[in-house]
Amino acid sequence: MGRVGTSRTRLRLVVALPLAFTLVTGVAWANWSVGSTPGGGGASRATTVNQGATPTASSTGSSVIVSWAASTLSSGIPVTGYLVKRYDAPTLTLQTILTACMGTVTTTTCTESGVPTGQWVYSVTPVFATNWRGAESLKSNPVMTDSTPPVNALSISLGTGGAFASGGTVFYRGVAAGSFTLTNALTDSGSGPASSSTATLSGTSTGWTHSASTVATPTGGPYTSNPFGWTAGTVSGPTELVTGRDVAGNTASSTLSYANDSLSPSPGSITYLDGPQPGRSVTVTFSAGIDAGSGIATRQLQRASAALTAGVCGTFTGFSNAGPDTPTSPYVDSLVANKTCYQYRYVVTDRVGNQDIATSPNVSKVDFAGAQVSLGTAATYSVLAGTGVVSTGLTTVSGDLGVSPSNSIVGFPPGVVSGTVHAGDGPAAVAQEDLVLSYNDAAGRTPNGSFAGDVNGRTFKAGVWHTASAFALTGNLTLDGQGDPNAVFIFQVDAALNTAAASTITLINGAQASHVFWQVVGAAATGALSSFSGTIMAAGAITLGAGTLLVGRALSYGTVTMADNTVRFAIGPPPAVTITGGASAVTKTATPTVTGTTDAGTGAIVTVTVAGQTLFATTQTDNSWSVSPTTLPGGSHTVAASVRNPAGDAGSATQMLTVALNPAPVVLDTAATYSVLAGTGVVNTGLTVLSGDLGESPGSSVVGFPPGVVQGATHVADPTAAMAQANLVAAYTDAASRTPTGSFAGDVGGRTFTDGVWQTTAAFALTGTLTLDGEGDPNAVFIFQIDAALNTAAGSTITLINGAQASHVFWQVVGAAGTGALSSFSGTIMAAGAITLGAGTALNGRALSYGTVTMAGNAVQSDSTPPSSAISSAVVTGGATLNPHPLDGDHTGRWSLPTEVVSDHDVAGNVATTTLTYTNDSTAPATSTGTS
Repeated sequence: MGRVGTSRTRLRLVVALPLAFTLVTGVAWANWSVGSTPGGGGASRATTVNQGATPTASSTGSSVIVSWAASTLSSGIPVTGYLVKRYDAPTLTLQTILTACMGTVTTTTCTESGVPTGQWVYSVTPVFATNWRGAESLKSNPVMTDSTPPVNALSISLGTGGAFASGGTVFYRGVAAGSFTLTNALTDSGSGPASSSTATLSGTSTGWTHSASTVATPTGGPYTSNPFGWTAGTVSGPTELVTGRDVAGNTASSTLSYANDSLSPSPGSITYLDGPQPGRSVTVTFSAGIDAGSGIATRQLQRASAALTAGVCGTFTGFSNAGPDTPTSPYVDSLVANKTCYQYRYVVTDRVGNQDIATSPNVSKVDFAGAQVSLGTAATYSVLAGTGVVSTGLTTVSGDLGVSPSNSIVGFPPGVVSGTVHAGDGPAAVAQEDLVLSYNDAAGRTPNGSFAGDVNGRTFKAGVWHTASAFALTGNLTLDGQGDPNAVFIFQVDAALNTAAASTITLINGAQASHVFWQVVGAAATGALSSFSGTIMAAGAITLGAGTLLVGRALSYGTVTMADNTVRFAIGPPPAVTITGGASAVTKTATPTVTGTTDAGTGAIVTVTVAGQTLFATTQTDNSWSVSPTTLPGGSHTVAASVRNPAGDAGSATQMLTVALNPAPVVLDTAATYSVLAGTGVVNTGLTVLSGDLGESPGSSVVGFPPGVVQGATHVADPTAAMAQANLVAAYTDAASRTPTGSFAGDVGGRTFTDGVWQTTAAFALTGTLTLDGEGDPNAVFIFQIDAALNTAAGSTITLINGAQASHVFWQVVGAAGTGALSSFSGTIMAAGAITLGAGTALNGRALSYGTVTMAGNAVQSDSTPPSSAISSAVVTGGATLNPHPLDGDHTGRWSLPTEVVSDHDVAGNVATTTLTYTNDSTAPATSTGTS
């Protein structure tokens, strides 16, 4: 009866359960109880688990507090716990809940820490006992987590006085009162900016006032603090802590240090030419000025002016700005007026308002009538033509030579140009345009006087002189500077200009050829062996008679014709320049320092070109100069050095610089272990001994081993030999592609080579001794590119000295290679053709060929010392070790005693062999006892 009653109870429960709860896959579990006892007929009672209450969530940084109301069963019994879930708010993707809220939470709150940055919602599901749970709650309010602190971006807004922020320092001008506010343009990539706080000033804050503040508006920033103010005479240096906060509660702190900056900057110096100016402008030179505090804010050149009457300056106006802000020195003030005096000053102001001024007592006097003619870019030309340049004989031009729009230049060489040649190019075209402007300037000047006829024996003072007829000179003309080195002479010639043979122009009392100008409407010609001074600007052709010395320029709209002339800017010779090492030099570094000397004077600029680089050096007080090119490739490079003296005359020098870099070794890869490697066959007679491997591929014919001896391994037509041949091809190609650092031809007997890549287009021949000098570098690499065959005579020798190693010598041979009987050869021979080692040849290296290698009683070793083996064991388990070599001898059975052969190759290919005998040692060590 008891058993039957129990069955009935179970049956009733099965019927009742679907009414009270669903399984795990349903909406809710249920807790239930039975009101009958075993064997009784009582009815079952079902109780459901209520749905979870909607939680609330709040976040701080990367932590979220989740809280909810307690849940009960439908009968009022409290649940035993809750399951908390987190979802991505935008997508409602379920996330992995973290430790504090993981599993069953028995309270009605939990704090999830370390939550990733994002926006989340939470739910709770009540649970009872082990398996019963209610419905999941609705989702909580969204919360944002953000573990990344914001970034402060501080700046100041000046109220009064002077202040400037630089990094973490705020400079202020304490000699006068002032104020500013701090603005924090706070940024945050997560929850966004929330507020910015300033603290009470710390440290010594005498003279300062500030009320700490927290600013949260406008939403998202930027946030502006309460004012910071200081009184006049304040010198203290307090600090200020600024704290930026994001919406998630993360903070960023920045400390500002306040520094008094009441010292004026240094304006440096200013200088310009005192007295009459040589042109229609004033050149002002000044130093930039420096400031040790807040830094320079503005640099401004200013000028004052006065009328110039009969050489006397009137009353000066006040100073006003001249030129751009922050001008570059030297500044050419071309916005000057005729008949005007000028004074200049240089005003430097720092970022907080301190100011200082550099002044000069000089007064510049501008008078266009006596101003020098500005030639513009044409000033660098000794000769400039429009339709052509023609020279016969050894004409020497110390400046530039140009022609435009034509590009016809004849006679250079043999003529020599120390400057630059411009034939029909852009610079020549611009120079011609500047010549037109200069010509018109000179032609437009108001004459101080006029003249006519032959000027032989006459003396002219500075001024503008005009003749309506042709200019003629049959003897000597004197130009008197009257002690003024800036005296300007302008001759306006409305017809042709002609001088007789051997005529001269003499400059006295400071007169300068660079200040003499000849504006010629027609053609200009000088007689043979004459001496002429000044810049000829001719609308017609210019012809310099044979042997004429022109101290000046020949600038023409037409053709300039010369014959054994010397054209330079000054009376003295052009500057000389030398390059250390002379016409040719060799360097072992890719970044050599190129040095030299010049007599152009201290501060002269030497221009050096090499390998596409243009470098500039300043001449030192000892007349030396130096430049340091960036990395130069191996090989020969033309180094050109040029310099101009103050007059504009140029001197130049050239050098062939060979960069003999130690090349990288040729990588042989697997071919490195071979003493002999062939493609089509190996043939040997006699007792040849190879210290390394012997290989052949794709051929399979090896003859003469034995009696020949191979101390390494032999690979014939197998994958190992094929791989070595492929590596040989790569190594051969590498060696052939290297850029040569030098070349040679003929028999090299008696010669010495240092490291580098050496090329010959003819066959290589050696009779006697060739020396390879490592110059103390054991890593010196020698690569010989031979575009034909290689042959050495009987008894020839290659000697290695000063650290040179045979393993670093490579012979890349396009044809066949052969050594004479009883010769001694060093290095790796890589031949596209056959290799034949003469009887008794000792090869300290390798014979690697695409073809056949033939030997006769030779010794081939990659160096003189085989490697030494240093073998140790590493226990894996028990007494066993891993060994990559096959075991020989008795190697079966638990207690067998095998042997092991270990072969070691060095980089040069020599082999060392070690045989190991394996012995069982299973006997425990003996112990001893005794008394002491």
